[in-house]
Amino acid sequence: MYELIQLAGAITLLLWGIRMVRTGFERAYGKSLENAIRLMTRRRLQAAALGGIAAAALQSGTAVVLLAASFVATSALGLIPALALVVGAEIGSSLMAMLLSFDLSALSPLLLLIGYISFQKSSKRKHKYWGRIFLGLGLLLLALSLIARSTADMRSGNGMTYLTSIFEHDTLLTLFLVALFTWLVHSSLAVILIITHLVTDGAISLDMAMIMVIGANIGGALPALSSGWGLSAKGRLVIIGNLVIRSCAVIIGLLIYFFQESGWISLAKFGLDSPMIFHVMINAINGVLFLTMLPFWAGFLKKYV
Repeated sequence: MYELIQLAGAITLLLWGIRMVRTGFERAYGKSLENAIRLMTRRRLQAAALGGIAAAALQSGTAVVLLAASFVATSALGLIPALALVVGAEIGSSLMAMLLSFDLSALSPLLLLIGYISFQKSSKRKHKYWGRIFLGLGLLLLALSLIARSTADMRSGNGMTYLTSIFEHDTLLTLFLVALFTWLVHSSLAVILIITHLVTDGAISLDMAMIMVIGANIGGALPALSSGWGLSAKGRLVIIGNLVIRSCAVIIGLLIYFFQESGWISLAKFGLDSPMIFHVMINAINGVLFLTMLPFWAGFLKKYV
């Protein structure tokens, strides 16, 4: 029981670190980001790249989705470039998760020190915002090391055995629980990082991790859905479009999972036996497919939603 409380505390610290990074970037560069979205989204690839950069900086694909939806709601942005932003945000968020999955815990004390000095001693607002960003990154990396320690402790006790016994016997239940957890914490980035650490520490198998990653992709669409449903009908098209994009990534992930389980393909044979690589792969494949078919999907959403 104590190990579960330790893990919950580490996850809370991780979420708070992600929030600090996001709010720091929003306050420092929020207006610049909005102007860039208005000016640099005429081409699909350009819009997707901007969405990826924005999601990586804000540590949140949901924030980019809601921003794009608000622009479409006020007719400041067309539906096709908005959907391209959303596609890019999913890829950018997964790439940022991959970067953070490396062991960067040694940088945590330095980032915390720089962040504290910048936040406390600087008289300029932008320097204070950067101090907040550095503090958030330091807390994020510290939280990841605490998660790794907590899962290691759980392996020596009954906590992890109890959790894995639940997940191993019911794929649909695993999908549901991880999707629900992702929605509750409002961060698929955090959930993917936790899953990666569980696999790295040997706490769960790759097959189970793949199902959990797919569940996180489902749950990652729900915060934007619940937060943006109050927008106008045009804005909701982006919210629903994000749900469609996420759902297609889930279908791709399930297909790869079932092919792996049936022995038709082997991710290990291609060096892809990592939940983080699996996460990036399904989002990249899905992103390429959507970017080539955006006019069709935009027309579909306008006609049927």
